[in-house]
Amino acid sequence: MKTLVICRHAKSDWEQGLPDFDRPLNARGRRDAPAMGAWLAKNGFQADRILSSPANRAQTTARAVAEQLNHPHPIQLDQRIYESSHGQVLGVIQAIENSVNTLMVFGHNPTFEYLAAFLMQSKGSFVLPTSGMICLEAFVHSWHELGAQPASLKWFIIPKIIGGD
Repeated sequence: MKTLVICRHAKSDWEQGLPDFDRPLNARGRRDAPAMGAWLAKNGFQADRILSSPANRAQTTARAVAEQLNHPHPIQLDQRIYESSHGQVLGVIQAIENSVNTLMVFGHNPTFEYLAAFLMQSKGSFVLPTSGMICLEAFVHSWHELGAQPASLKWFIIPKIIGGD
């Protein structure tokens, strides 16, 4: 079995006039990201690997969560997660070595909403707000098999559920 946590970056700041790639988190995002990580830590969650889009807002979110989890490994940045399709992100995930059983991926919408719906083989849409995380379990032996059969929803959290914004 493989566990995938799809994480949308925290709320970003549009007011600084920076290019999309460079946008930082806003005040709410800087509160929500560590709060989500603290919730995960409190509930005993650990990831074998954390993968992130290199966009500032995504990797800042990933770092805040990883810090709360005391994640012992560097966050891996992958340009293919930024401005890509859900199929391209799935390809990145499918290339992960099999020694990784629990993977967190930080990135962007609408790609991550489409990815979650695709992996659950949902006919409807899925809403993943900023800082939202969806945990899917796939009963596969390797990441390469991910998507061949529906993944199961293990949990879904957003800041409002855990007492954030």
